[in-house]
Amino acid sequence: MPLHAYQHQLLKAQVRHLKQYQNAAPIIQEIGERLVSRLAYFRYPPQTICDLGAGQGIDTKLLNHVYPSAEVAAVDFSLDQLKQIPKNHQCYVAEATQLPFPAAKFDLVFANLLMPAIMDYPSFWQEVIRILKPGGIFLFSSLGPSSLHELRSSLEQAKAPDSLNTFIDMHDIGDGLVKAGFKDPAIDADILELHYSSLKTLLAELKSLGSIKIWQDYPHLYSGKTFWQQVENFYRHQFTSEKQKLIATLEIYFGIAFAPNQTEDAMKNISIPIASIKRR
Repeated sequence: MPLHAYQHQLLKAQVRHLKQYQNAAPIIQEIGERLVSRLAYFRYPPQTICDLGAGQGIDTKLLNHVYPSAEVAAVDFSLDQLKQIPKNHQCYVAEATQLPFPAAKFDLVFANLLMPAIMDYPSFWQEVIRILKPGGIFLFSSLGPSSLHELRSSLEQAKAPDSLNTFIDMHDIGDGLVKAGFKDPAIDADILELHYSSLKTLLAELKSLGSIKIWQDYPHLYSGKTFWQQVENFYRHQFTSEKQKLIATLEIYFGIAFAPNQTEDAMKNISIPIASIKRR
């Protein structure tokens, strides 16, 4: 059931005016705000939240601000990233496919732009559903296949091997969630067009995301200034705004799915022999 309209507007205002992470990567901030705002449509606020791929705690702080009474656990594979989070937050160093939590611990598992970094989707989804309470919410964002097509094209023209992530399609995500046992998955897409003054600025922001890999397979190729200047020349020739900014397009997926409710599943498994039904 949806919240009353004024409650929804209040939550959106909380998200919009939060100033605790002004130095955060704008991509994470923008998408995280949109993702959290979607929780306004649910009647009961989550009391236990797992922020997967928390990084420096941008979304952890946001979730704590919106749900001050909730217990929020920040999880990331990088200890250096988690060290940036204030000490009053619960932080765990772990891989997303091997989480240090008991089963059915969380009302909400939140994953903002983590999925592009996942190598084993079935194991990831099974781990998420394991730590969710019955009926718990999995809320996530990801990138679609058309994301960063400008950068991919410019790298290709510079004759660089394509080492950008292959972003998973929304239909494959939905099918995978159903196979993992999630109920009622829903995914919608939006296009976010970003503008950058230079290729260096764009790459720095992508690097801050952590989930988008560009040069890990070919460090010797991606280290030269001449190479990057060539890429930028191709980029500027084809993908610039009216103000001569580099355009970077992101296809954003916003998704939600629910852990199965044990009571409902148990009822579905009840069978009554027709012979035992007697007429009054």
